[in-house]
Amino acid sequence: MRQEKLYVRSGQDDDGARDFIRSLGGDPDRMAAVAGLDYTVQDSGLHLLDWSRVCHYFELGAEMCDEPNFGLIASMNTPDDLRNIGPIAFMGFVTDNLRSLIDILVPYLDTHTNGVKFEVKEDEAANTVMGVITLHPLSPPCRQYFDHIMGTASVLAHRHVPNFKLDYVTFQHDAPEDMTMYNEVFKCPVYFNADQNTLVTHRKFLGKEHKPPILKVFTPILQSYLDWRKKKLARPPKTMTEVVVEILPTIMGAMNSDAVSMANTLQIHPKKLQRLLAEEGTHYSEVLDEVRKNIAHRLLSESDMSITRLARLLDYSSDRPFTNAAKRWWGLPPSKYRRTLQHGQARKTSR
Repeated sequence: MRQEKLYVRSGQDDDGARDFIRSLGGDPDRMAAVAGLDYTVQDSGLHLLDWSRVCHYFELGAEMCDEPNFGLIASMNTPDDLRNIGPIAFMGFVTDNLRSLIDILVPYLDTHTNGVKFEVKEDEAANTVMGVITLHPLSPPCRQYFDHIMGTASVLAHRHVPNFKLDYVTFQHDAPEDMTMYNEVFKCPVYFNADQNTLVTHRKFLGKEHKPPILKVFTPILQSYLDWRKKKLARPPKTMTEVVVEILPTIMGAMNSDAVSMANTLQIHPKKLQRLLAEEGTHYSEVLDEVRKNIAHRLLSESDMSITRLARLLDYSSDRPFTNAAKRWWGLPPSKYRRTLQHGQARKTSR
């Protein structure tokens, strides 16, 4: 069986990295060109980037900006509105506490990229919870990007979980000469040359079965994110159908793209959402189906992402409903439709 290529969901343009690079005196367009990345496709909200090229992009950042802690400093410059991390902002909005957030966040991250593997382990005896991030064995060297992933997890937790504190952090890579940035980002003991890459904290931060202050923080973040998305558009959506079509790709992958969740995102009643769509001659399920169809067509054409991952990315509960939808759309299961698309592309290239 052929190895699935390593990828990461698009995000470097939208998560503030370009502005950050300019602040260091770097040229993000030149860096992207050298790394072979194309950021002109990001406005539609759901694209895949080659993992190795993103890793190279971050290593170039350290080199071209003359900043050995490029990845860590970039994590500290993640915008408060989360921008391209729309699904994470949305997950924080609809979950009751950090524990329930983790329950849907880890599967989402598993779909977000196959370059690393995310796990969460609880130790009741030690009263700790450990986040484990494992680099894929086929990944190229990516210390800067890996530091960015670990650093972003710490930065977001410290920002949005009340009184959050890490017990300690471990890295598999060698210790740097200067520990200043590691101490500033993680605010706890940091160990290197470890067996695993981990972030460890007390289980009390997972929360109990009630709504903690995290929701009060995430609500304005989500609204800020949606406002930012609207500003990015050449023409702001005028109809409710256009609004839903614009937002859906940005929140997919968290298993919360149903009508009730969309209404919560828009801060309106689900019945009002359905009524507004009905006045425009459509229904939420029809809009969702069309968005899924368009994204599936593009990703089946552009990538070799597994059918299972693609189904999860489109918020299907399993492969079967996605396969049934593909047969309804194109008369073929997704794997055969992909071969048809790629065969057609190969014929065009050979002409």
